[in-house]
Amino acid sequence: MKVGLSTILKMEPSERAAALSEIGFRDGRLASQNIDDLQRFSHLSGELQHIIEAALNSPDPDSALSSLERFCTAAADAGVDIMPLLEHLPLFIKLFGSSEFLSSILIRKPERGLELINSPYLKKEKPLGVMKSELEGMTAAASDYNYLLSALRLYKQGEFLRVGSRDLFGYGPFEEVTSELSSLASASLDTAYNFCLTFLKKEYGIPYYRDGDGKPRECGFVVLGMGKLGGNELNFSSDIDLIYLYTSDEGETLGGAKSHTIYEFYCKLAELLTKAISSNTEEGFVFRVDLRLRPDGQNGPIVNSLSSAETYYESWGETWERSAMIKARPVAGDISLGERFLKEIEPFIYRKYLDFSTVEDIKEMK
Repeated sequence: MKVGLSTILKMEPSERAAALSEIGFRDGRLASQNIDDLQRFSHLSGELQHIIEAALNSPDPDSALSSLERFCTAAADAGVDIMPLLEHLPLFIKLFGSSEFLSSILIRKPERGLELINSPYLKKEKPLGVMKSELEGMTAAASDYNYLLSALRLYKQGEFLRVGSRDLFGYGPFEEVTSELSSLASASLDTAYNFCLTFLKKEYGIPYYRDGDGKPRECGFVVLGMGKLGGNELNFSSDIDLIYLYTSDEGETLGGAKSHTIYEFYCKLAELLTKAISSNTEEGFVFRVDLRLRPDGQNGPIVNSLSSAETYYESWGETWERSAMIKARPVAGDISLGERFLKEIEPFIYRKYLDFSTVEDIKEMK
């Protein structure tokens, strides 16, 4: 193979294109052109034989060569020194020949290549707390909502590159990959929630409710993760299923330009939070959000108080909703509020007895 490649590299372009097609490239002409373009980079000229071998060992040799050339050109244009990446070249070529999405992240921001190989979390799982801390650092200077959206999407791209590389290179088991993607969703939601809450309080005031003793207390809000997010099982193409809950309807906002009901406050918060995560900007989206598992589905309000949600499940909850709640867990906001809610509806989720209609419902469920 090495002798053959050495000979191929010395051929004239037309002859070389035919030879490259014979050894495994779909488009020999384009592969030949990419090789010529790569020779422009002095630090790669002596690696061309190894580059071709690595490309041929990747799932898509043509994409491997094309993306490597585009990455090197982008790095040169951006003034990014990729010399430190040379010892990791086979891994990057494997990535370029395996995932168009991950390749595009590197090509758009070549400096991410250096961040990737220098990450202490390339070969081990990154904890949720670290993700939250990193996102907090990125958004600390956020002065407006659009800045938040941009920061969330840029962070998501970097984390998808890191986690995707861990998966692709065999640096992390499947369980860690799904756990990290779920942590990314939780950290993104929590960061967006904290920003939107602070932002909304300045305009609407602070939402207060009266507790059992009649004392005013600040309302809480929690995001419940359902389905794959609730079970720490997200993959790279997963939607995130969410339910939004707040403490109580009994109260109003204080300190704003005018008073608002607590429901109005949290409706607006839920809308801002959903948009922050799911809207498709020029930098993409963080995750697609699905709110259809909330009480009364698409016909129900976007956000519910604890008491209204409890009443719904106790009075009208269906068998599939019991099943859905088994994986539910609080993923952002007031975690203790979510845990309290799930404790309150345990009798609904885990019935002591099953009647015939429930058994039939279970049979009909997918």
